[in-house]
Amino acid sequence: MYENPIGYTKVMRDFVKNESEHVRKGGAPGTASFVIASFMSSGFDEETGELFRDDWTAERECAKLRKYFDYRQCFISRMPEETAGAFWTETIYSPRGGKKTPAIPLKKGLDPMKYGGYSGTEFAYFFIYRARKKGKECLEFAPMPVHVASKAAFEDRAAEAYARSLAEDNDMEFIEIVRPKVYKYQLIEMDGSRLYLTGIKEARNATQYAVSAQEATLASRLYADRPLSGDEADGLFRKLTGSLARYSPRLFELLKVDQWREGFSSCDAEGRAAVLKALMEIGNGKRNMVDLTAVGGMKFAGNMQPTYSKQLTKDGGITFIDQSITGMFERRTHIGL
Repeated sequence: MYENPIGYTKVMRDFVKNESEHVRKGGAPGTASFVIASFMSSGFDEETGELFRDDWTAERECAKLRKYFDYRQCFISRMPEETAGAFWTETIYSPRGGKKTPAIPLKKGLDPMKYGGYSGTEFAYFFIYRARKKGKECLEFAPMPVHVASKAAFEDRAAEAYARSLAEDNDMEFIEIVRPKVYKYQLIEMDGSRLYLTGIKEARNATQYAVSAQEATLASRLYADRPLSGDEADGLFRKLTGSLARYSPRLFELLKVDQWREGFSSCDAEGRAAVLKALMEIGNGKRNMVDLTAVGGMKFAGNMQPTYSKQLTKDGGITFIDQSITGMFERRTHIGL
């Protein structure tokens, strides 16, 4: 407006004139603000073609708003979890053999191979420490046992002592703890994909689908056991796979969609419904693997098993994303060498 004060003056004069005409016809003054009024009329005179505002068409802008507001999208966040409770897995195993070999004694001084014991510890959360191996620095991702975490809450050096012992057991020189706590369902980003860290070697997709009202209706029909027509199923399939390819490339690559894409259309209605449900559930992080054998895919498709230590040290690092409760605000911290 400052670059063209004469044009701006004319626009305001026309606006005041239109408001006056609106009041003369019985309307209340100020019922539409200047911004709202801009969406009610184009930026040019439709009779003469005279431009009021460059590159502005009310009809086009309103169509764009209708399209955007039709998407059913929201901020989705998961609460990071810290495990508490029992220090060990509660099942006691016999020293005579079986499914698991006891490694932790029932009580101090009792040989688990003679008296039986527990098979493993429970972990409260994960952590990252820096170490040196064969003269080179590396970043190690490791679980923190519940019994050490409970001790670390009261003793400042407990976590560091445990990390130092881990490093020594792996012939490494401990340097420092880089991130003291990484919770389960921590939101991370690796290689352009947002993921939830759910285990020592497990992750799930963390990018939700954004679908229109029509597509949401089709999805609800699937779960109500109301079959879709071939065209409806193909359209929803293109939407889901397109979203995965663009926003969840790591999961899309593991699903190997291009290898069985043609098999989807030739599958029967029941098979297509099963595949669509599987794509929705693995896409929103409800499941960490799905069965796609109905269309020629793998039985355990989409199973993400990242090696976090390797990712931190050699493959570009990991970005840790700490969200607010609503998911509207976030803090990003990149860790890597």
